[in-house]
Amino acid sequence: MPEIMVSVGCTVYNHERYLRKCLESLVMQKTAFPYEVIVHDDASTDSSAAIIREFAQRYPDKIVPIYQTENQYSKGISPLAPILAQARGRYVALCEGDDFWTSADKLQKQVDFLEQHPDFSLCAHAAYCAHEDSSFYRGRVFRPYSESREVSVPELLSGWKFATNSLFYRRSAQKEPVPPFQGDCPSGDFALTAYLALKGRVYYLDELLSAYRVDSVGSINWTFKDDMSRHIVSRQKFIAMLHRIDDYTAHQYSDTIRSTIEQSVFDIHVLQGQLDAARRDTARYRALPPKQKAELWLHNCAPALFALYRKAVATIKHAKYHL
Repeated sequence: MPEIMVSVGCTVYNHERYLRKCLESLVMQKTAFPYEVIVHDDASTDSSAAIIREFAQRYPDKIVPIYQTENQYSKGISPLAPILAQARGRYVALCEGDDFWTSADKLQKQVDFLEQHPDFSLCAHAAYCAHEDSSFYRGRVFRPYSESREVSVPELLSGWKFATNSLFYRRSAQKEPVPPFQGDCPSGDFALTAYLALKGRVYYLDELLSAYRVDSVGSINWTFKDDMSRHIVSRQKFIAMLHRIDDYTAHQYSDTIRSTIEQSVFDIHVLQGQLDAARRDTARYRALPPKQKAELWLHNCAPALFALYRKAVATIKHAKYHL
């Protein structure tokens, strides 16, 4: 039996609205090597598991399903852990069930790069930002750089650079299913990217090969817009993780980490409507888009009206989902 070159990890929870699009994009890859698609359904309450069974029957040579009867994430278990336990590939590619890949050559391009550059542990690429209906945002993409190039550890620690579905890495570089400094921080993609960057070099491929849904139903972004307090707690946990990364790296990147923490503190001020505190960070406040400045002013000066505004936005968002 030929060696499995790539294990594609697809994490799923209540993604029935998007899952067919995702899985079709994963099995359509044109490669010169065998690969597997390990799909982990974390006890979805919708029809996600049925869709996975359908694809497993259609593509028995590619789809490897994992079904949970109890939600593992709620028990503190990473959705990636069962996938990594079964993975056979030399490399791992990621795509959550509400996102999708846009190029049939994605895997081949990333394999080619890492095969030719054994000192690199991670290869990522640019990604489209997609609406609910899978159409792309005009003029909005995950494209941190304007050319293909190596990315340094300080650059990666300065903020979120890559869409999760662009990450492609050596399985041998991931010694633990969860980075030791992640803790209970929900920003697992940032933690994984930082961890892999400390295990080898990182390359950015300036090609749009996937699409990230900005506000998919049930996603963390969707949840944050409905519950601002959860967003604030997430930022606080991110700051705590950054302190752990600083310790893990023996304070080698303290200046960069300090700046990233300052950005997260500023984000919390904005989320809490603390106008004066936000204004004290002059450069970051000036960089805010006009709409966000207006929302911050409204939140600070007319909190009752701001609450009504937030409720109206949420109502419109949910109405669009049920159309």
